[in-house]
Amino acid sequence: MLANRPVGEKNVDDAEISGAQNRQQLSITENHLLSTFEAAAYLALKPATLEKWRSAGSGGPCYARMGHAIRYRRVDLDDYVAANVTAPGEARP
Repeated sequence: MLANRPVGEKNVDDAEISGAQNRQQLSITENHLLSTFEAAAYLALKPATLEKWRSAGSGGPCYARMGHAIRYRRVDLDDYVAANVTAPGEARP
């Protein structure tokens, strides 16, 4: 059975994420807290990828748990990307 959603609201699974476009649309500061969906859009990933990394307990960017809410800081997302840059021909860490 389908859940009732307001018109125009997308289910996370239905959302198409375009990282470059979403990074431009998100006007966020370095310490602004992002939801899993917003962080995934910023990284051009699916929210399920971040959820998988969290549940595995290894890999993925740092996050804050506040009760049931999970939040990411943009600075932590940028640090995660920088730490995972690999030059052509280099072995992955």
